[in-house]
Amino acid sequence: MTAPQISLTRTDWTLAGLGALAEGGVDAVKIDRLAKSLQVSRGSFYWHFKDRHDLLADLLTLWETDLTDQLIANAWDIPNAADRLRNVALQAMDRLVHGVDAAKAENALRAWAAVDDSARVTMRRVDASRIAYIAAELERLGRPADVADVAARGLYMTLLGLFVARTYNPELADDRAWMAIVNVVLDSDGAE
Repeated sequence: MTAPQISLTRTDWTLAGLGALAEGGVDAVKIDRLAKSLQVSRGSFYWHFKDRHDLLADLLTLWETDLTDQLIANAWDIPNAADRLRNVALQAMDRLVHGVDAAKAENALRAWAAVDDSARVTMRRVDASRIAYIAAELERLGRPADVADVAARGLYMTLLGLFVARTYNPELADDRAWMAIVNVVLDSDGAE
């Protein structure tokens, strides 16, 4: 009897690539390794992708849309800017995204951006988008634009530090501390 045929989608391959990236960096995103982990032939990959670069581009798109744009969209129906920011801050703490360790994926994407121009361009665009979103919400709460921008950058850098600490010192990566900082920023009057 032959094994049942597995029908994978482009998304299945992209998520497998994200998992490989999170666990081993961009060098771990190899077609043969992914095919083996998915228990399919390389042909399945080429049905959906032109080449490895096509898959890597999909990884960047997934990160930008699902791990940035979607988090913001998920909170948009919340009527208050402070509550929207708290919601996004809580979502950002999710340990798993599509079954992949979110902190490891975020850190691997940043390590990749340090050595690859296309990843760097996407990373800078996403960083700018995330910071602009936070700053805009803080401005809606009455903060002057310059104060909102500095606070947004500070919050964002704190989140990146949380992601880094999660990979080597879970006790330091205290989600309660992250939310406390979010609340300090939201509850301040914006004065310097």
